[in-house]
Amino acid sequence: MWQTDYSAHLIPTFLIVFLTSFSISAVVIMLKHQLLSRVINREDLASVQSMHIVPTPRLGGAAVVLGIISCLAIVYWTPLERQGVIIYFVALSPILLAGLCEDLGLRVSPRIRFASAIVAGLLTSLAWGIWVREINVPGLDMILAYAPIAIPLTILAAAGVTHAFNLVDGINGLAGFISISTAASLAVVASSLGLYNIQAVSIMLCCAVAGFLCFNFPFGKIFLGDAGAYTLGHTLVWLAIGLNFISPDVTPWAILLIFFWPVADTLLAIWRRRRLGLRADQPDRLHFHQFALRYIEIRFLGRGKRAIANPIATVLLLPFVIAPQIAGIALIYNDVGAKITVAIFAFLFVAVYVFGIRRTKQMHRRRRPAQ
Repeated sequence: MWQTDYSAHLIPTFLIVFLTSFSISAVVIMLKHQLLSRVINREDLASVQSMHIVPTPRLGGAAVVLGIISCLAIVYWTPLERQGVIIYFVALSPILLAGLCEDLGLRVSPRIRFASAIVAGLLTSLAWGIWVREINVPGLDMILAYAPIAIPLTILAAAGVTHAFNLVDGINGLAGFISISTAASLAVVASSLGLYNIQAVSIMLCCAVAGFLCFNFPFGKIFLGDAGAYTLGHTLVWLAIGLNFISPDVTPWAILLIFFWPVADTLLAIWRRRRLGLRADQPDRLHFHQFALRYIEIRFLGRGKRAIANPIATVLLLPFVIAPQIAGIALIYNDVGAKITVAIFAFLFVAVYVFGIRRTKQMHRRRRPAQ
């Protein structure tokens, strides 16, 4: 199944995925006022992590999910096993529903959403029979050799990556471009391994996100929302786990490079909040993309120019997002090289972040007396 090359026959389907996502996004935008009026108790502009200036629908995830459904509804009649499609949606449903409820204003606590990601991961791991069996670290590999230990650790890590994609959904286009570049990287690796099903699904995800991204970037007419971010994070991380499970020669450190940006940003956020005595799930405005946006505002554009600074921040960050992914593809079989590269990018990530935060604070203090 995994090595059946029928992706060439799916090119029209990929176009349908894009058009479905594009059309649903357009409809959501046209019905913006009606939809926002029915959202319950959402105060996005007042939230501490808000980076936009006008109320905006967070139902881009609906466009992405419906784009995926349109593809799988067609693929349902191809050699792709029907059972796999059913398993995918059953496993996805806990985190998808939790995210959708949050997008509609039905407050769902971070703990419940994380628990939903764990349930979704458990269903996926058990149904597909995949987990992380080794990470090429002495001692830890001995622990991961026991499935009853390895499976819970895999599910926990996958839930963390799923939430990481939600945390980078803060400025126009960033989460969408990260999802596309991650899916494209997995497609390249899968193609080189002859895993054409994973390649086809990865390309499908690229098309679904691209349709939504036409309206999300640069003007931010619609946002991905929790449902969309969780769907993409869950799907991508479990595709990566499956890829590594089927092809053990693929070093997990190269896979980590492909997911580097959302993972690094999330780990830094957890460390930062713990250091300040805050809960790990307490939102703030100190993510990498948030300080990058404010730096551009303060240093170059001035206040009141957020609508311009927002997409500029995304464009400036994209090379830093893509660079580790290119390295991950190049080092897919080089375990030592991938480990060293992860360490280098981690050092650069923290160093640039610390420098940027300090510079932003200095500029803010210099400008405060003039206001």
